[in-house]
Amino acid sequence: HFMYLLVNVVQHRWSAKSISQRIEGIQALLQVLDFLLPTEAYHYLPQIMATINAAFSRGPSNPSSMHDQLSFLAVELLSAFLKLMAPTHWEIIGQNLTSVVVSLIPTLSDDDGDDGLVECRKIAVSLLVWLTQGELGTRLAQYFAEIPFVPSSPELDPFRASLRSLGIEIDNLIRVPSVSSWQDALSRTSASDSGSTGGDSQGAPSNAAEQHAIRRRLDTI
Repeated sequence: HFMYLLVNVVQHRWSAKSISQRIEGIQALLQVLDFLLPTEAYHYLPQIMATINAAFSRGPSNPSSMHDQLSFLAVELLSAFLKLMAPTHWEIIGQNLTSVVVSLIPTLSDDDGDDGLVECRKIAVSLLVWLTQGELGTRLAQYFAEIPFVPSSPELDPFRASLRSLGIEIDNLIRVPSVSSWQDALSRTSASDSGSTGGDSQGAPSNAAEQHAIRRRLDTI
């Protein structure tokens, strides 16, 4: 019955719905979460994530205030759903942690001072901090090590501090070459190309670990 509601009442013909109908759908889903058994919740994570990502997509013709309300409800839904899952299926949250964090980036990156977005951002940051605290945070630490980046903003300082307490510096998890190191390498390559036609590749970036790191980050993103 929960899947029926999720698909047929909330997701069906989503793009054709008005913004107010989308808001009503997310509100209904939030109410029905109270009837979902925690041990069964993990089955619906892919559909919940798809619904949340759809809610974050902004249409050009929709009023911004209503979109802010929809985004607010979507973050509330994600927070409530993950808290329902966590006691019994924290490892599935870990396996999907990158998708969770990436889905929240639209709410974390916007510098708009609108009250609706500010409240939405507060819930998103609160959710991220909750995921890093207590026994759950200890369990999820290994999965946070796979996240490629989070936006730089003062609101996320508590999140970074919580990760730091777990021994994770998220801004340096996947090290990539600095701009200057690449410029130096390109200069050496250019000099080598102009001075020799013998196919000498010593001027090219040769650090296999750095090349692997930047490829891994791009693949993850």
